[in-house]
Amino acid sequence: MSKQELIDDIMDNFDFHKVAAVMDFLDWKWGLVDGFRVPTEPEIRGKVRGQLNKVYDYGQGQGRKYTMGTGGFSYSYDPQHNDLSLVFEIASWDAYPAEQGVPF
Repeated sequence: MSKQELIDDIMDNFDFHKVAAVMDFLDWKWGLVDGFRVPTEPEIRGKVRGQLNKVYDYGQGQGRKYTMGTGGFSYSYDPQHNDLSLVFEIASWDAYPAEQGVPF
């Protein structure tokens, strides 16, 4: 699939309505041009489309999987498998044993 086809597939199938409802319920605000407020569904869609383009371009440029996140969304593109993904998270947690050298 081409870059545009991958992005269009996500934009057509991701449940933006559900994300907008959750953000509204949680009063999840973004810094927008007109202030700090909960974004509308069209604003969420616009931001996501731009970030999908960026993560794709960065992954292609580096020739390896690239991941980035902002505003509750995680974006990733793996050029080796032509895999573009979008995730919206409201909570996560990772725990690492001290012997792995991860500072606490």
